[in-house]
Amino acid sequence: MYSLVTLGFIARLILFLFPASSPLLVLTVATKDTESLQRYLRSAKTYGLNAQVLGLGSQWNGGDVRTSPGGGQKVNLIKAELEKYKDDKEKIILFTDR
Repeated sequence: MYSLVTLGFIARLILFLFPASSPLLVLTVATKDTESLQRYLRSAKTYGLNAQVLGLGSQWNGGDVRTSPGGGQKVNLIKAELEKYKDDKEKIILFTDR
């Protein structure tokens, strides 16, 4: 429930600060299509946000941050996606970590 409330708050804040025509890109990372991912996507849609999921269907190689530092897979996926927009001065990018 916390993530839905937080996403809703962020969505309202963004829609308040930027007009509806703002070039907003919402990114998250998930390797599996889970019930929590579907909840997240429904929440984003409810608030008019177009969320893009990076890494869906790929194998998770990022490690377990509860027991080790992790392998940086999430950062590498985000970095590759951001590279596509390096010349777009109007794009607003919001990364959410579910």
